[in-house]
This record gives sequence, structure tokens and C-alpha cells, in this order.
Amino acid sequence: MFLIRNRNNFYLFRTPRRLYVYVISYILFLLCFKIALLPADENTIKHYGHGFTPNLRIYTEDYLRLIANESKHRFGPYNFVVYSKPLSPNRSMKKAERGDEINVLFKSFWDGEYVNEDEMERMDIPVFFGMLGLRSVIAKPESLAQINSIRSLQQLRKFSAGFGARWVDSEVFRHNNLNVVEANNYRNLFPMLTNGRFDYIPLGQLEAKQAVTENQQFYFDFVIVESPKIFYPMPVYLYVSKNANGLYKRLNYGAQRAIKNGKMENLFRQHFKADLPQSSEKDAKVPLILLSNPRFSKNKNQVFTKNFLEMYGHHFIPIDK
Repeated sequence: MFLIRNRNNFYLFRTPRRLYVYVISYILFLLCFKIALLPADENTIKHYGHGFTPNLRIYTEDYLRLIANESKHRFGPYNFVVYSKPLSPNRSMKKAERGDEINVLFKSFWDGEYVNEDEMERMDIPVFFGMLGLRSVIAKPESLAQINSIRSLQQLRKFSAGFGARWVDSEVFRHNNLNVVEANNYRNLFPMLTNGRFDYIPLGQLEAKQAVTENQQFYFDFVIVESPKIFYPMPVYLYVSKNANGLYKRLNYGAQRAIKNGKMENLFRQHFKADLPQSSEKDAKVPLILLSNPRFSKNKNQVFTKNFLEMYGHHFIPIDK
């Protein structure tokens, strides 16, 4: 700015055009500098904050933060962004493939209408240590005695299970000739159980206790049937968009490091210690009805089931008929 005098002896401030150019150029420089400091794709995790029951969502978020932190010394700081708008499974996969709003997704399988697994990279580490396939039976108190007496797959077929719409679990149960009733969403399962639309809800053991606690305040009492339990292979993997340049390399590095130093198992046990199978030698073993998952070959079903029983089999009596 500078000072001039007009013919009426008034002093005016005027800004020369060249100064405007300098100011605008300086602002653009600062913006470009700020953008340059923002993390690149490999350092920005765009997580979808839905798709599981609440305690599993918390674990998956902590899981991502753990493996990102484990890679900081090599890849530097990172941004963590949560996409909070609920989406159908298909839409969440499509968004993850593009990588602009979501670039990581936890899934058992990458399939659906117009989705392409070639757009994703899968980390071959079961996120829940194979435990998601262990199912606890949630029922009404008046059904407890009947369900508690089940000792075979054939007896289980006399009852109907409730699942959310398009859950892979429904496919597993139908494949094993078990009766299934589907709800539009997870929240509708409990009022439907109250109203007798089906006999039980087989939720993952890692989530069953919290689900019962949360829903008892709104509906009638529910109980977790101690026996039998149900198991079928249902590993969950972390998928990373190929459009998030370098992110897979970073997260896989952090995951391998967290496995080696024990932090991954420690995180899992911190979250789910109270939900893991626990018994002493004096306790009676619990009947465990084994189902096959049609998404896997016969050989893979056997491998996944064998791995689970090697870890937790001393708590159970396996039943496959």
C-alpha cells in the first residue's frame, strides 16, 4: 500500500495491482506447501465404521491403529479417517475398491453384485484368530431347557435361527439344512426373537454377551445357552484398496511386526479375554456342533476346523452329525 495526494488535498490509500499478484501468489504457495505436508495415500487409513456389532467395530479400529503404529518408524505418521455413514455390504465394497472415501475393509469374502476383488489386496491374517466362527446361542428363557438338550445336528434342525439379511451365516446354515429366518437388519433380530419369529440367534461368542446386555433394556430377558455351541469356519481378513498407493505394504509390514512381538495377540486378548472359552479340567466339556461353510472346499473346511480345535478343542466335545 502507498499514500498519494489528490487535488483536494485528501490523502488516499491505494493498493497497486502488482501487490495483489504478490499476495495471491504467496497464498497459493502456502496452500501448496500445506497440501504437500498432508499424508500420502500410503499414510491415510480410511476405515468404514460399520459392518459389525459394536464391540467388534471397536476392536477392528484398534487393530488398524496398532498395525499403523507398528509401521511408523519406517513409513512415518498417518491419518485415520472413519467413514460413518451406514452402507449396504455391496456399496461399502464398491467404495473400498475406488479408495477415495474408504480404502480398507474387513470381510470374510469379497463377492457381490458388480464388485471386483482384483481391485483389492487381502492380508492373509485372520483378524479374529478364527474365533468369529464360534457361535453362542441366544434364546428366550422359556426355550432354554429345549435348546440345552440338543446333542446332535439332527436335533438342531428342529429349531429356527435368526440372522440379518444377506449375512453369510444364513448361507452356512441353509447349506447344513438348518432353518433360517432373516431380519432386515441386526437391530430387528431381538424384537423378532421376543415375538417368536424364530427360536434362537447364533451370534459370535465374541459379541454375544454385549448383545444380550444392550438389548435386555428394551425387550424381554434373553439368555445365552451354555450348551451346545456351534462352530463353522468364518475367518475375517483385512482388504486394502489397490488405489491407496502403498497402504497395503505399510499395513502388512505393521501386522507382521505386531504378530512377531506379540502385540496383536495381546490386543485380541485385551478386548475378548472374558469371551474366550474358559474351563478347568474339572468342568464338563461343552458339546460343539460343527458345520461346514459352502464358501470353502472340503479340505479348507477341515483345515480351519482342525486349527480351531487345536487351540480350543479341550473345552469341547465335537459333534458333526
